[in-house]
Amino acid sequence: FTIAVPGYPEGTRELADGETREENIKRHVQELKYKCEAGADLCITDVFYDTNAYANFIKECREAGIARTFPIVPGILPIHSFK
Repeated sequence: FTIAVPGYPEGTRELADGETREENIKRHVQELKYKCEAGADLCITDVFYDTNAYANFIKECREAGIARTFPIVPGILPIHSFK
């Protein structure tokens, strides 16, 4: 079977005490690296609306040492209505 883990290109809503959004994202990148090293097969991100945030997230992950061969799949939200 396959182990997929979450990723947060725009960080999470819950910030630790005194944590900035940038620090939150960096913390999640380090957590993703730990999960990758522990045996995760791929990452599916939370839905995001800023494509630059996704590109920066990928860059941060690669700079943190997460291999380029580790898939980081963008999360999507299906359209529920055309109205």
